[in-house]
Amino acid sequence: MYKTLNENASQMSTNTLAKHKTALKSLIMQFMITPISFFPAFVILLTILIPTEYSQRISYWSIMLYPEFVPKFRALREFQYYTLNNWLITFFVLTTFGTAKAAVIVSILVYRMYKTLKENQSRLSSATIARHKTALKSLIMQFMTTPISFFPALVILLTVLIPTEYSQNISYWSLMVGTTHSILNSIVVIITYAEFRKALMFWRRNTKIVATLVPPVKPSGG
Repeated sequence: MYKTLNENASQMSTNTLAKHKTALKSLIMQFMITPISFFPAFVILLTILIPTEYSQRISYWSIMLYPEFVPKFRALREFQYYTLNNWLITFFVLTTFGTAKAAVIVSILVYRMYKTLKENQSRLSSATIARHKTALKSLIMQFMTTPISFFPALVILLTVLIPTEYSQNISYWSLMVGTTHSILNSIVVIITYAEFRKALMFWRRNTKIVATLVPPVKPSGG
């Protein structure tokens, strides 16, 4: 969950940087883009290193946790568990830092884009201004869907730090909510771009008004 959140935030930062470059007609320094591009890869590598081997997991469950459930878990081909250790703490710290970093960068760049558009409004055509404003509104709305991934991940973190008898169910529902982020983000893109709305609203049919001319009927002479 945290890995996906950090990937989404980093991708949003990269997209905003690209739009910022287009709107301002200026070059973005490469050292700003490179950390954003490679930070998710580092987090994924850390995620791969955290889980332990299958045999070690079974041994841990049989000795330390719930030995009565070991036969059921032996029937599973694969399962994952995470304990609060230095690796997991490092993972949470890095992903939280990456998400906060992305939020700050996106906020600053969106403000600069808006300010630049206001300053250059008189020198640009109305069509160009409208396109940039539409793209800027779409970026803001997409960024506002990020908490749908952030809050479930935060809840899962709290279940690790403060375990309770309801931790499993809380984690389950948090993961369910977190998976809706991509769907809502796609809906936001469709709503904020008129081209997408016209392309997907295929149920609207062009209606034609047909006028029928009826010639006047002359009364017949008797």
